[in-house]
Amino acid sequence: MGAVVLVAAYMQVAFWTLAAGRQVKRLRKLFFHCIMQQEIGWFDVNETGELNTRLTDDIYKINEGIGDKVGMLIQSFTTFVAAFIIGFSKGWKLTLVILAVSPVLGFSAFIFSKVGLTHTSPCMCESAHTRVHTPLLTVFLHCVSLGTDVLHFPGAECLCQSWSRG
Repeated sequence: MGAVVLVAAYMQVAFWTLAAGRQVKRLRKLFFHCIMQQEIGWFDVNETGELNTRLTDDIYKINEGIGDKVGMLIQSFTTFVAAFIIGFSKGWKLTLVILAVSPVLGFSAFIFSKVGLTHTSPCMCESAHTRVHTPLLTVFLHCVSLGTDVLHFPGAECLCQSWSRG
Protein backbone atom coordinates (compact mmCIF):
# COMPACT_ATOMS: atom_id res chain seq x y z
CA MET A 1 0.00 0.00 0.00
CA GLY A 2 2.87 2.37 0.78
CA ALA A 3 4.35 1.90 -2.70
CA VAL A 4 1.02 2.81 -4.28
CA VAL A 5 0.84 5.99 -2.20
CA LEU A 6 4.42 6.86 -3.15
CA VAL A 7 3.74 6.42 -6.88
CA ALA A 8 0.43 8.30 -6.66
CA ALA A 9 2.05 11.19 -4.80
CA TYR A 10 4.83 11.40 -7.38
CA MET A 11 2.34 11.35 -10.24
CA GLN A 12 0.24 14.02 -8.56
CA VAL A 13 3.16 16.44 -8.19
CA ALA A 14 4.61 15.63 -11.61
CA PHE A 15 1.36 16.08 -13.53
CA TRP A 16 0.33 19.27 -11.76
CA THR A 17 3.80 20.73 -12.26
CA LEU A 18 3.65 19.77 -15.93
CA ALA A 19 0.24 21.41 -16.27
CA ALA A 20 1.54 24.56 -14.56
CA GLY A 21 4.53 24.68 -16.91
CA ARG A 22 2.27 24.42 -19.95
CA GLN A 23 0.01 27.18 -18.67
CA VAL A 24 2.99 29.43 -17.97
CA LYS A 25 4.33 28.84 -21.49
CA ARG A 26 0.93 29.65 -22.99
CA LEU A 27 0.59 32.81 -20.88
CA ARG A 28 4.05 34.03 -21.88
CA LYS A 29 3.24 33.56 -25.55
CA LEU A 30 -0.05 35.42 -25.17
CA PHE A 31 1.64 38.22 -23.26
CA PHE A 32 4.33 38.55 -25.92
CA HIS A 33 1.78 38.66 -28.74
CA CYS A 34 -0.31 41.25 -26.89
CA ILE A 35 2.77 43.42 -26.33
CA MET A 36 3.78 43.16 -29.98
CA GLN A 37 0.31 44.38 -31.05
CA GLN A 38 0.54 47.59 -29.01
CA GLU A 39 1.00 50.95 -30.67
CA ILE A 40 4.45 52.52 -30.54
CA GLY A 41 3.33 55.21 -28.07
CA TRP A 42 2.48 52.54 -25.53
CA PHE A 43 6.19 51.70 -25.20
CA ASP A 44 6.97 55.31 -24.32
CA VAL A 45 4.63 55.14 -21.35
CA ASN A 46 5.62 51.67 -20.08
CA GLU A 47 9.23 50.91 -19.28
CA THR A 48 10.87 47.71 -20.50
CA GLY A 49 12.20 46.73 -17.08
CA GLU A 50 8.78 47.18 -15.52
CA LEU A 51 7.18 44.89 -18.09
CA ASN A 52 9.81 42.19 -17.57
CA THR A 53 9.54 42.42 -13.81
CA ARG A 54 5.74 42.27 -13.83
CA LEU A 55 5.77 39.37 -16.29
CA THR A 56 8.28 37.41 -14.23
CA ASP A 57 6.53 38.08 -10.91
CA ASP A 58 3.02 37.40 -12.16
CA ILE A 59 4.01 34.24 -14.03
CA TYR A 60 5.89 32.99 -10.98
CA LYS A 61 2.81 33.52 -8.81
CA ILE A 62 0.61 31.71 -11.32
CA ASN A 63 3.10 28.86 -11.55
CA GLU A 64 3.24 28.54 -7.78
CA GLY A 65 -0.56 28.62 -7.54
CA ILE A 66 -1.23 26.08 -10.27
CA GLY A 67 1.69 23.79 -9.43
CA ASP A 68 1.45 21.14 -6.78
CA LYS A 69 -0.71 23.35 -4.54
CA VAL A 70 -3.84 22.58 -6.57
CA GLY A 71 -3.06 18.88 -6.25
CA MET A 72 -2.59 19.27 -2.52
CA LEU A 73 -5.92 21.11 -2.25
CA ILE A 74 -7.74 18.34 -4.09
CA GLN A 75 -5.97 15.69 -2.02
CA SER A 76 -6.79 17.42 1.26
CA PHE A 77 -10.44 17.91 0.35
CA THR A 78 -10.75 14.30 -0.78
CA THR A 79 -9.12 13.09 2.44
CA PHE A 80 -11.51 15.26 4.45
CA VAL A 81 -14.60 13.84 2.72
CA ALA A 82 -13.29 10.26 2.82
CA ALA A 83 -12.54 10.54 6.54
CA PHE A 84 -16.15 11.51 7.30
CA ILE A 85 -17.53 8.76 5.08
CA ILE A 86 -15.34 6.15 6.78
CA GLY A 87 -16.08 7.66 10.18
CA PHE A 88 -19.85 7.50 9.68
CA SER A 89 -19.68 3.96 8.32
CA LYS A 90 -17.45 2.59 11.12
CA GLY A 91 -18.49 4.58 14.18
CA TRP A 92 -21.17 7.18 13.66
CA LYS A 93 -21.43 8.14 17.35
CA LEU A 94 -17.78 9.14 17.62
CA THR A 95 -18.00 10.99 14.29
CA LEU A 96 -20.94 13.04 15.57
CA VAL A 97 -18.97 13.95 18.70
CA ILE A 98 -16.03 15.05 16.54
CA LEU A 99 -18.39 17.10 14.36
CA ALA A 100 -19.82 18.78 17.45
CA VAL A 101 -16.38 19.69 18.83
CA SER A 102 -14.79 20.74 15.48
CA PRO A 103 -16.05 24.36 15.47
CA VAL A 104 -14.59 24.92 18.94
CA LEU A 105 -11.26 23.44 17.85
CA GLY A 106 -11.24 25.55 14.69
CA PHE A 107 -12.00 28.74 16.61
CA SER A 108 -9.29 28.04 19.18
CA ALA A 109 -6.76 27.33 16.41
CA PHE A 110 -7.69 30.67 14.81
CA ILE A 111 -7.20 32.52 18.11
CA PHE A 112 -3.85 30.83 18.78
CA SER A 113 -2.60 31.66 15.28
CA LYS A 114 -3.60 35.32 15.68
CA VAL A 115 -1.92 35.54 19.08
CA GLY A 116 1.18 33.83 17.70
CA LEU A 117 1.39 36.21 14.75
CA THR A 118 1.08 39.31 16.90
CA HIS A 119 3.90 38.19 19.20
CA THR A 120 6.26 37.18 16.38
CA SER A 121 5.61 40.10 14.03
CA PRO A 122 8.81 41.30 12.35
CA CYS A 123 7.75 44.91 12.93
CA MET A 124 8.19 44.45 16.66
CA CYS A 125 11.85 43.55 16.16
CA GLU A 126 12.59 46.50 13.86
CA SER A 127 13.57 49.91 15.00
CA ALA A 128 12.01 53.04 13.55
CA HIS A 129 15.26 53.66 11.69
CA THR A 130 15.06 50.27 9.96
CA ARG A 131 11.39 50.70 9.00
CA VAL A 132 12.15 54.03 7.34
CA HIS A 133 15.13 52.78 5.37
CA THR A 134 13.75 49.40 4.27
CA PRO A 135 11.95 50.75 1.17
CA LEU A 136 15.06 52.76 0.24
CA LEU A 137 17.21 49.67 0.63
CA THR A 138 14.89 47.66 -1.60
CA VAL A 139 15.04 50.23 -4.40
CA PHE A 140 18.79 50.66 -3.91
CA LEU A 141 19.44 46.92 -4.25
CA HIS A 142 17.16 46.77 -7.28
CA CYS A 143 19.15 49.58 -8.93
CA VAL A 144 22.43 47.83 -8.18
CA SER A 145 21.13 44.54 -9.58
CA LEU A 146 20.07 46.25 -12.80
CA GLY A 147 23.51 47.80 -13.12
CA THR A 148 22.24 51.37 -13.21
CA ASP A 149 24.08 54.38 -11.92
CA VAL A 150 23.40 54.35 -8.20
CA LEU A 151 24.94 57.75 -7.64
CA HIS A 152 21.90 59.41 -9.22
CA PHE A 153 19.55 57.48 -6.96
CA PRO A 154 17.69 59.89 -4.66
CA GLY A 155 18.58 59.17 -1.07
CA ALA A 156 21.65 57.08 -1.95
CA GLU A 157 24.00 59.12 0.24
CA CYS A 158 21.75 58.76 3.28
CA LEU A 159 21.31 55.07 2.60
CA CYS A 160 25.05 54.52 2.13
CA GLN A 161 25.79 56.30 5.43
CA SER A 162 23.10 54.24 7.15
CA TRP A 163 24.52 51.06 5.63
CA SER A 164 28.08 51.84 6.74
CA ARG A 165 26.92 52.58 10.31
CA GLY A 166 25.33 49.15 10.46
